[in-house]
Amino acid sequence: MKKFLSVLLSLCIVLALLPATVLASNTPTEANPAESLTAAPEKDGEGESTTPTEDAAVTLHSLTYVPAKEATCTEAGNMEHWVCSDCGKMFADAQGTKELTNVTVPAKQHTLVYVPQIPATSEHDGIVDYWKCSACGKLFWDEYGRVPVAEEDIPVFGKVVSGNAVVEAPVINPEATQAQKDAMQQAYEAVKASGGVKESGLSKPLSIKFDTDTWGLVVSGVKDKATDKNEVFVSADTLDQVFIDNNFDNANELMFVAESFLKVQITDAAAAAKADGTVKTSQVSFDITPYANLKVITDVGEALIDTFPMAITDEPVTITLTLPDNFEVSAGEKVKVEHVAENGTKYCYDAVVDNNNKITFENPHGFSTFTVMAVSSDTTTPTTPVTPTTPTPPATPNAPATGDSSTVALYVGLLAVSLLGTAMVIGYKRSCKGKRAQ
Repeated sequence: MKKFLSVLLSLCIVLALLPATVLASNTPTEANPAESLTAAPEKDGEGESTTPTEDAAVTLHSLTYVPAKEATCTEAGNMEHWVCSDCGKMFADAQGTKELTNVTVPAKQHTLVYVPQIPATSEHDGIVDYWKCSACGKLFWDEYGRVPVAEEDIPVFGKVVSGNAVVEAPVINPEATQAQKDAMQQAYEAVKASGGVKESGLSKPLSIKFDTDTWGLVVSGVKDKATDKNEVFVSADTLDQVFIDNNFDNANELMFVAESFLKVQITDAAAAAKADGTVKTSQVSFDITPYANLKVITDVGEALIDTFPMAITDEPVTITLTLPDNFEVSAGEKVKVEHVAENGTKYCYDAVVDNNNKITFENPHGFSTFTVMAVSSDTTTPTTPVTPTTPTPPATPNAPATGDSSTVALYVGLLAVSLLGTAMVIGYKRSCKGKRAQ
């Protein structure tokens, strides 16, 4: 009996330990856990494995396509790739077999090109110089691309414009006849009321540009009397003084303006008696000189920097003159314009009086005196030329003169003016034998 119980107890112990032994034989070892869990590969007839092992298995990713982004001068881009939404890994292909560690394309550098200043002319405004990136088109003040500027913020530093004529009061010879005095005064009032002499094309030779070395201004198309050049340099010190004198220190915006204008003065006129007894103006002489004002205009005010005589060029200028209301020629009729150029050459132009009592003609020969004359007719009779008053000689030749040499000079001057007036009264056919306008 005791022997039976002993055998039974041993059997129970064996049965109790048997599952644990079997389980232990199927548990991965610490040395190679995967090896113990992987079934032995099956072999084909030639001994090659037909069952995939763990090393040959492909992990499945949830891949999303990311398109390429081109790098700019300031922002980095990226190459085309796929990214896993689960693990974040990046791949060069849609199958996820070629992993990438970096897809960033570095930002480019600006390729800066210098844009020189545009001088101010009658055709376009002046714009300061700047730098432009040829790749992205952005603008900069400096050559290193550190100070950006928007295109709308590139300032206009200069303009060239045409101004109104300045009409000066005539200097009337006190020895002139009353008819001449009236004719000159009427001509002056007509020009003054019409806003002066109009012109077109006078400002064409003008230009303004910065001297980038000195920060001064170079104004072309005006006469520098000191150097006889057709341009004037205005130093930075001169500009600074204008700012100080006009309290422009707090100005935020400024612009330099070259303004062409004509200075006009009536120097002579002649009256003609008509058959009906009325007196008509038959001739008016205009002394016309071109000038240019250089101004600075700021957001707190403006100031005149200087006035320069304009250089004489071959550029044609269209001139419009206003004739007095009592001028002999009516609307639609022709007049002759005699122009004595600065070098003494005489030119003649034809013009037609319009309904506003104005004439317009083109002048390519500079400026000086322009004399407008009615075409001679049988119904007009020039007035008698002015006869100068002869100065009274001293009563006794040896007695001291009551006047001085300036008085004698004045009489001589009056005589010359009167003789000039006499020559001007002569008809067009005689006085206009110079060159015809080209």
